[in-house]
Amino acid sequence: MTLNRANLGRAQAAYSVAEVIVTVFVLRTLVVSLFGAFSSGLMLVRLERENLRATQILKTVSDGEIAKLRFTRCAFHGEWNYSLSP
Repeated sequence: MTLNRANLGRAQAAYSVAEVIVTVFVLRTLVVSLFGAFSSGLMLVRLERENLRATQILKTVSDGEIAKLRFTRCAFHGEWNYSLSP
């Protein structure tokens, strides 16, 4: 038995308006979600690169500049707790 589209009635031969509207809504939601995911992912990569570069710049302090600072040990855990004297 073979199915022939000519034998089907008009209601069975095409998609209904409701099916088309639901499909368009689902596809629109998927496209917007995909765009948002790529956008936020690329933004996070850019922010991480900026933060890494800023950290690298801040870490380039010479030993001479460190020697000019006057650190004093605090009474509470002086092995790791320091304060700067003016």
